[in-house]
Amino acid sequence: MTKILCSFVPKDSKEIPYHIGGKIYKGKSTIEALCSYYLSNEEDIKVILIKPETIDIKEEIELRKKLISLGVNEDKIITQEIPMKGFYENKYYDIDNTIIADFIFLTLNENTDDKAEEVILDVSRGINFLVLTAVDAFRRFIVAQKARYYNKENKLDKLEYFYVYLTPKKPNFEEGEISLEKASAPFFFDFFTKKGIPFNFEAEKLDYFKEFNFTKNIISHVNSCITAIKRGFALAYLTFIPWSEIKDLISLSHEKLSLKRLKELVKEFSYENENQKKVKFKMNYPLGNLWIYVHLLNTFYEIYKDYENQITYEENRKWVPLSTLKNFNENVIKKLFQENSASIILSREINDFEQTFKKGEIKKTGRSPNYERNFNAHAGLICEFIDQNPQNFSISYRFNETKKDKIEKYIEYFLEHKK
Repeated sequence: MTKILCSFVPKDSKEIPYHIGGKIYKGKSTIEALCSYYLSNEEDIKVILIKPETIDIKEEIELRKKLISLGVNEDKIITQEIPMKGFYENKYYDIDNTIIADFIFLTLNENTDDKAEEVILDVSRGINFLVLTAVDAFRRFIVAQKARYYNKENKLDKLEYFYVYLTPKKPNFEEGEISLEKASAPFFFDFFTKKGIPFNFEAEKLDYFKEFNFTKNIISHVNSCITAIKRGFALAYLTFIPWSEIKDLISLSHEKLSLKRLKELVKEFSYENENQKKVKFKMNYPLGNLWIYVHLLNTFYEIYKDYENQITYEENRKWVPLSTLKNFNENVIKKLFQENSASIILSREINDFEQTFKKGEIKKTGRSPNYERNFNAHAGLICEFIDQNPQNFSISYRFNETKKDKIEKYIEYFLEHKK
């Protein structure tokens, strides 16, 4: 298992002793001491160096050489240059802070794989605004990882996050002590409301708006999946949500919401002269937020794939056994997402169908024609919209028939709008 260390490339550092884990390591930066410490414990480490564009590349080269001399595998040192904001050496840099945070988020997001057990952010060095920006990105990264592994309890339990702090042990920072503090960020399982695209381009840049318009669908589908879980609409989750489209959206996200594409946009929208560098687009909301949705949508997709082979497809039907709905109710709605009220309602409905089928009969409605009320109150399993197969103990929505538009309209309405 791997520990991922993320640190800024420092500027004009001097060599001092660092105390960590009861031992002393000399170096010009905290990241050097950290690497020495973990390597002495025979830990597998990957190092991510964040280099602000205003720092000379010589600083980065020198640091890389030092880390390699300490024993860090050269292939496991990733350097990412990030844009900067502010006045540096007679030149003003103007960029949306959120873009800088997204550079850091995407670097972490794209370099953290299933082998990682700890992700450690070094906030001991760096100018204040950059440290705050990194912490902001790190919190989104933590939530995104929780969304990514939400249905993988073992992975969630093993993956931990830490901040690195440095305190002086002598005046003028002639000696320092390194400490690690566990980092966390609350994961909220609720509705996401940012429906617009994340980038705010100039009005005439219609091609860019078209390129990223797909992000609206990501957010819409996340909301649909959340509704299905919260309301116990298991049949709708397994048969109505467009999973093939969602699969394509996830793939598109990895292409269009990547660090590579963000770099290209910054380059395309940059204006630079001797005294100024300006990036001429802003963010409506962070890409880090959107990646939380993408990872969560992928989690929903993986859940669906676990049940896909239990669905029987006919020309006008997607038959789902009651046993499959029972399993989904128990293991997904109740256990994984802890939506107990939805679980109770769905359990009652499944039981009613099951008892009727045991008699070799078809369940009849006996309800008022108030479809809106009944659809919600009976977990989407109102008889007017359901076809029943007592022989195979299966049910299906009545799609592709006279009532198709009406049925799909109701399902879509409840998945998209009912909170």
